[in-house]
Amino acid sequence: MRITDCGWSNSLMRLSVLSSTPTWVNVFLGRLNAFVSNAQLGDGINMGEKTVLATQRELIALRDADRSDTRLIGASIRNGKQIADITGIDVQTMPPSAARDYRKNPASRVVSQIQKDPNVTLRNGVSFGDFNGETLWEVPDSFRDAVETLLLKDLDALTPEALQHHFEHAGIPGFLPHWSDADIQTISTDGKIPVYATWKDRLTSGQLGLDALMNMSALQSFATDQKEHDDRIWSLLS
Repeated sequence: MRITDCGWSNSLMRLSVLSSTPTWVNVFLGRLNAFVSNAQLGDGINMGEKTVLATQRELIALRDADRSDTRLIGASIRNGKQIADITGIDVQTMPPSAARDYRKNPASRVVSQIQKDPNVTLRNGVSFGDFNGETLWEVPDSFRDAVETLLLKDLDALTPEALQHHFEHAGIPGFLPHWSDADIQTISTDGKIPVYATWKDRLTSGQLGLDALMNMSALQSFATDQKEHDDRIWSLLS
């Protein structure tokens, strides 16, 4: 079984599913809501839910076309309402507190929400373009074409640089951006939720996709947590 942390992007999910055929992909919806809220871009409601539901629809389309049987995990659930709002996706993972919250106020009817496209309310004067937010649920034709062209190549022979160049040439530089050592250090310092002000200019220009930023943030936070866990084990053993 292979689990791919596609983080949040429909586009990254599509590439991962078609090229590496993972058993599962993840969308961390709570972190998306927290990013919008922390940056005061909006109230932070439904950003993650909208992304999860759009991702599930894309996966279903791939399954219906016999191109994948990958399943979706909706993760980082924070409360009972979110459990009801994304009903119908393949799998939900949640902390006990969210499950208890749902049991206190369960949905009157448990019905699929997959075809829903919830509204995301942004602060006055803010647009999705200010933080490249639509990269989380939109899969433009240019990206689909770039993926189909890529799949004609020997993927195992491609270097990371070749993959980056492929999408840059297709006009999608923010999908697999170039990360400097300083960038990685900054992301690691930020923690699980990137600091919007640090990345604003690159997000707005399209040189960095929010999906890419959130994925790198997740990777670095996982690496940090794992190191702390390993260090604690070693301290106990020694």
